[in-house]
Amino acid sequence: MGWVNHLGNRTNNLYPSNWRIRMATHR
Repeated sequence: MGWVNHLGNRTNNLYPSNWRIRMATHR
């Protein structure tokens, strides 16, 4: 899935820490 990588890259540019933390805590 290339679109997933693209979306993740874009989100990473906006807020890498927030995105990873939120995803990890949103179990």
